[in-house]
Amino acid sequence: CAMGKSQYVSKHVRETAVHGYPEPTGDQFIVKLIRSRGGNVMECENAEGTTLLCILPAKFSKVVWAQRGDFLIAEPSSVDGAQGKLSATIVHILFPDQVKHLRALP
Repeated sequence: CAMGKSQYVSKHVRETAVHGYPEPTGDQFIVKLIRSRGGNVMECENAEGTTLLCILPAKFSKVVWAQRGDFLIAEPSSVDGAQGKLSATIVHILFPDQVKHLRALP
């Protein structure tokens, strides 16, 4: 049973999301999901309370879901969609145990 490329990507994304403990690196930052705007666009709030529009890459589609109140790791985006208002790209969706791990860090 050969694994197709899309199955491999889905499996890799799922395993990384569930079993890893990602931490923001470089210019990445943590945001809280306020609501979905549709079309893989999420309205998020950063630590300063500023509202941002973030895009959820297609690799997460139908593999990992995000709900209101979830924490995400995002990085500044250069995507010029939605009249240039998208300001970040989501790179990780954090699960409760991953959030607990990040809060325990110094």
